Amino acid sequence: MIPTITDVAAALVAVFEGERLTPYQDGGGVWTNGIGNTHGVVPGLAGTITHTQAVADFARNAKPLLDLVITWPIGLAAALVSFGFNCGQAAMLRAMADHSEILQRVHTTDRHGAVEPGLVTRRRLEYTLCEMFYGIKA
Repeated sequence: MIPTITDVAAALVAVFEGERLTPYQDGGGVWTNGIGNTHGVVPGLAGTITHTQAVADFARNAKPLLDLVITWPIGLAAALVSFGFNCGQAAMLRAMADHSEILQRVHTTDRHGAVEPGLVTRRRLEYTLCEMFYGIKA
């Protein structure tokens, strides 16, 4: 089977955000499961899902982002969707026009301005994937 943009984007996001099939409370206390899904999550055994459901939920949650890059090369599209899933659609739109947006400091810090090493790594990977397709240098 040839992977789709959704498959690759979900895998990329899962590398950094994880994929948990049972409900858990994220750092903000929001019930979450799968790959960053917060819609309809029920705590307890009844909330357990499969990997297939996690990807389907991701596809539903990321649909506005995925729709923006549906005709783009898979690796580039997945990198942009990963960025958009973490930083928002407006930031993704800016990154689609200028990939150096991905490297802006604001996208590597927490809400208090402290640099998060995991976000630095994520941004470097997303940017590198974009460079592979466009050769854009910051």
